[in-house]
Amino acid sequence: MRLMSATARIIVLIVLLLPAFAQGVTIDFWLADGNNSADGTFLGEDRLVRYNSQTGIALSTDTIRAIHLPTPHWYGWPSDLIRIAPPEDPNNPVVIGVDTFWQQIYTLDDPNTGHITPIPDATGNRFGSYAGLGSLAYDSDGDILYSMDGAYGLGVDRLITFNRTTGAKSTAFNVGFTDVRGMAFNEADDLLYVYDKDLGQIHTLDPNSQATQLVTTPVHDVAGGFYGELTFFGGDLFAPFRYEDALGADVVQVREIDLLTGAIVNIGEPIFDVSAHSLLMNSYNPGDVNDDGVVDVGDLAVVGAQWGGPGGTPNGDVAPLLGGDGVVDVADLAMVGANWGGGVGPAVHGDGVMVPGPAAGVGVWALLAGTWVGGGRRRA
Repeated sequence: MRLMSATARIIVLIVLLLPAFAQGVTIDFWLADGNNSADGTFLGEDRLVRYNSQTGIALSTDTIRAIHLPTPHWYGWPSDLIRIAPPEDPNNPVVIGVDTFWQQIYTLDDPNTGHITPIPDATGNRFGSYAGLGSLAYDSDGDILYSMDGAYGLGVDRLITFNRTTGAKSTAFNVGFTDVRGMAFNEADDLLYVYDKDLGQIHTLDPNSQATQLVTTPVHDVAGGFYGELTFFGGDLFAPFRYEDALGADVVQVREIDLLTGAIVNIGEPIFDVSAHSLLMNSYNPGDVNDDGVVDVGDLAVVGAQWGGPGGTPNGDVAPLLGGDGVVDVADLAMVGANWGGGVGPAVHGDGVMVPGPAAGVGVWALLAGTWVGGGRRRA
C-alpha cells in the first residue's frame, strides 16, 4: 500500500489539531517603575508597566497611589508585587505590593489605573520603623506574608513576618545579608530564596531555623548589572536584570534563572528607561517558538523546517529550557505539543505544570511524532 505523502500527513494532522486551537498570551508580566522622586509627577514614572509579547508595553493610566485616603497619596518607590490566593477566597487572587520610599504594604485594586489600598498597620514612616521595606514573599500553606527590611549596603537586612490582613508585624530577625534585592517563597521546598546584590548570589533562607545556603550565582553579563525581585512561576525562577545602556539609561531584561547552573535565558524584549525592581509573571509559554501569541501549526512548521539542525531564527531548539540542547529534535516537538494552544498561566516547565486548556491537541502528539519522524527517516 502506498504511504501517505508528507504534505498529506501534515494536512490531516492540522485538521485533527484544529479543535484544540486556543488563543493564548505567550509572555505577559508586570513591572512597577519607581524613580524615588519627591512629587511623582514624571510621566511614565511611579507607574505599573505591563509587557505583552503581542501588544507591547503599556503603562497604568495613573501613578501608583492610594485614592481612598482623605488626600490621595502617591507611592514613588514600588519595590515588589506578588499574587496570592487568599485561603478565605482562593478563587479570587489578590495582588499585594510594597513601596520602599513610604515603607507601605498595599493591595493592588486596579492594575490598569495603578490605584491601591494600604494594609493598615503594615507601614513605618519615611525615617521611622524600617530601614527600607522591600521584597515580598508569601507562604500559601501557612498564610504567611514575608517582607525584607533592606539596609541597602548600610547594615544587615532583616526578615519580617506580617499578618496578611492587619499588617501587624509578628517576628523579625537579621538574615546575614547586606543588600537583598529579591526574595520569593518556593512552595516545593518551603524555603525563601533571596538574591543579595553585594554577593551577586542566590541563597535559600529557612524562615523557621534561619539557616541559609548558597544556591547559585546567576549570570551577570553586563558590568554593573544586578537582579531585582525574584518570582517563582510554573516551578521556575524569574527575575528582572537591571543595567545601564551606553547612554546611561536604565534597562530591564526579564530572565529565567537555572537554579543548578546559574544559566539564564531572556524572556521577552528589554524594556528601556525603566528603573524597575518588581516582577509579576502572568504568563509565559516556551512552546510558542515563533512568539506570535499561540502555540499552533506555525510553531510546528518552524520545528519541521529546522529538524535535525541547530535551530535558527526563530529558534526551534526550545527544549530543554534555558538554551535547548543544540539540535531540533523530538524533545522540541514534545515541548510544542505539550503547550499546544497556548493559554494564560504556567506553561510546561521543570515541575510539569500544564497550560490550562483543551487536551485534544496533546492527545494526538504521539501520532504527530510518528508521522513526522517516520516520514523524515524514509526520505533520508
